[in-house]
Amino acid sequence: MSGSGSGSGVVIGREILLVDDNPNNLMLFAALLQANGAKVRSAESGEACLTTVVDAVPELILLDIQMPGIDGVETLKELLKMETIKGKVPVVALTANAMDGDQKHLLAEGFNGYMAKPINTRSFVSEVAAYLE
Repeated sequence: MSGSGSGSGVVIGREILLVDDNPNNLMLFAALLQANGAKVRSAESGEACLTTVVDAVPELILLDIQMPGIDGVETLKELLKMETIKGKVPVVALTANAMDGDQKHLLAEGFNGYMAKPINTRSFVSEVAAYLE
């Protein structure tokens, strides 16, 4: 999904959970979102994501697909079993898998959206904001 317009103001005060096993990705994504006023929490694994959402439900989850342990697809399946998440919190796949069919496959798995890595730092915040509308 591509964001339209600047839209970056829509993330101000919004609670976003970033899940990625790469600490550099977590720092970059968090810095971009926090610079635009988002409240960001991070998790470095699927297991940590599942624990984090029990403590505090975010407004949006950005979920890496390829992680050791529980991968993004398995994490999503567990998230969708939670009444506080299912149908209430958009979960967007963040993935380096940008081959033909990957987006369709991930949306069929139940993700609300898809963002390819490496991200476009100029449009990242507006794309995230579009999922919060």
